[in-house]
Amino acid sequence: MHPFGDNMKGILSILFLFGWTLLVQAQRVEHGLVGFAAMPGYGLEGTIGGGLGEVVRVTDEAGLRRYCAAEEPYTILFEGTIKTTDERDIDVASDKTIIGLGGRAVLDGIGFRADGVSNVVIRGFTIRNAHQDAIAFRSSHHVWVDHCDLGRSDDGLLDFTIGSDLLTASWNRFLDHNKVSVCNSGTQHAEDVGRANVSYHHNAFLRTTQRNPRIGYGRGHVWNNYYEEVKSYCVGYFCGARVVVEGNSFHRCKTPLKQMYSADPASPFYAHASSVDNLFLECSGNTQGTGEVFDAGSLYDYTMTLDSAADVQARVAASAGPVAGLEYDLIPLPNHGRTDYAPAGGTLRWSKAPDAVEYQVYLSTSPTIRPGDRVGRVDDNQITIKRLKAATRYYWRVDTRLADTLLTGAVWQFTTASAVASKPFPTDGEDEASLHVAQGVEATQPLVLRWSPAFGAEGYRLTLADEKGRVVRTAEVDAHTITWQPEALPYGRSYTWSVAPVKKRKAARDVPQWTFSAPIAEACEGMNEAEAWTHGLRSFVEVQDGAWFKASGGKVVCGEAGVGTLSAEWRGGRVKADISLRMFDESDGKGRYRLYINNVLQSTLTADANTDALVNHLLGTFDLDTGDQLRLELLPEGGESCRTDGILITVR
Repeated sequence: MHPFGDNMKGILSILFLFGWTLLVQAQRVEHGLVGFAAMPGYGLEGTIGGGLGEVVRVTDEAGLRRYCAAEEPYTILFEGTIKTTDERDIDVASDKTIIGLGGRAVLDGIGFRADGVSNVVIRGFTIRNAHQDAIAFRSSHHVWVDHCDLGRSDDGLLDFTIGSDLLTASWNRFLDHNKVSVCNSGTQHAEDVGRANVSYHHNAFLRTTQRNPRIGYGRGHVWNNYYEEVKSYCVGYFCGARVVVEGNSFHRCKTPLKQMYSADPASPFYAHASSVDNLFLECSGNTQGTGEVFDAGSLYDYTMTLDSAADVQARVAASAGPVAGLEYDLIPLPNHGRTDYAPAGGTLRWSKAPDAVEYQVYLSTSPTIRPGDRVGRVDDNQITIKRLKAATRYYWRVDTRLADTLLTGAVWQFTTASAVASKPFPTDGEDEASLHVAQGVEATQPLVLRWSPAFGAEGYRLTLADEKGRVVRTAEVDAHTITWQPEALPYGRSYTWSVAPVKKRKAARDVPQWTFSAPIAEACEGMNEAEAWTHGLRSFVEVQDGAWFKASGGKVVCGEAGVGTLSAEWRGGRVKADISLRMFDESDGKGRYRLYINNVLQSTLTADANTDALVNHLLGTFDLDTGDQLRLELLPEGGESCRTDGILITVR
């Protein structure tokens, strides 16, 4: 019988609430940061928290506040109980690891808050009765929350909002709470678009209500979590999110998968999820996904952590929540499961352990580490390995020697990058690429090409050719650069590009050739229906056939959460033309528009009459020639969604 079976429900509820002390003492600490927080980005190779800084021990609120807010990196070991009515959260600065010792670190009446930070690890805390959120991150990235016990607070238990990105939550318990964990800031929050990338694995959600988690705009990977008696919904998704729900165990839950705000795939509020190998027992509501998500395995390796859904209940019961020994559970860099790793100089790092006098490092291409695999004994927390090869999976371990004992470490793994650049964006063969991408929340910029690095590259030579094979852009970048913005490109064309690694001042010749193309609509004389032009970024077709107002053709294009675009190519010869915009001027905000011709800004408009009526605005009189590209940018503000009915082109 599973540990959470009906016959043992009362016993195991007690074990949950008191940390499963007897069960946990026999378990090895579940190790390894895996998931989105382990990915490189924003100038970081992954998440190590304060592991490269000094290790300090604190036992009181003043000491915890002091070190958490310090500018320097720290690993902070805390033991004790803070019970307070002080409503000021504990502020956390960047480059911190905060570890509760031995399952005996309790915050009662207070939580952690981190605004605009990066590279933070919180492990092993029990938090109750926080006056706001138990743990909250805003405008932050590279965050790992692990082996915590969170419940009964005034707002959320783990919130990740205001443009935050790259979170992993693992082996936590979420108990008896309403709004558990939200991963975005709500609808119409442009700062979340393309961010809010989060991983949740091996967590327990027990007798909670909603947001377990709720994900908007970004990508979510939710695997091997245990859900019991969730009252409203388990995993919620909206506003373009892509969520993989995999190998979870749902028991007596309502609505395991929840499409939050719209069932219309054309709506800006619609999102996608997949349901893969999950277990549903005595559940009601939706258990099916849409299937259109993303390949998590192409981003990071998590297969070594993936359990059968039938085993999740017992695994999570035995190991989730605060446990002893976390201070000696090292965090590696590269993080566990890292793929496409192209190390500069072959340096491997790990977090410092308290009272360590030496580290013994082992490296192998086999998951079984043997004594002969030792590659060094060091007193610092890094080592340089010169023998790494391309496209190879490595397993490594760091044992920690204390004054009187040797602690055997966990076995981690990473895979080095291939000898050539890989994983292009746009993906090879993409036929609906957008040639403009968001720049912040109110502007666009030309498409940025991306790739995964080549092992041992000293730089890259970049080439872009048009559909006739003519080279139209070239560049050279250094080895740390894996993006290229080749200036504005015309829509309605096909492109081929390549990334040649440079080694010893010579560029490789035999490299992949990747292609993408960008569609374009035709702009014509007269009324151009907005829905017929090419849509980009945050622009969506919406039916308006008379229930609210009657649009031409029964449809409009509206913007949501940031800039949207409408594009077309003029094919009507050389003319002088008046260009007017027909839009619905809502009463609850102002809509802003920008008209570009051949990527040159020609006209701006702010519509703030708030008449709740369709109106026409003359954008100007312009000289047009065959092949000219027109782009209208929609910039919604407040409640105004820039509902655009059409673009009228009148030839003089």
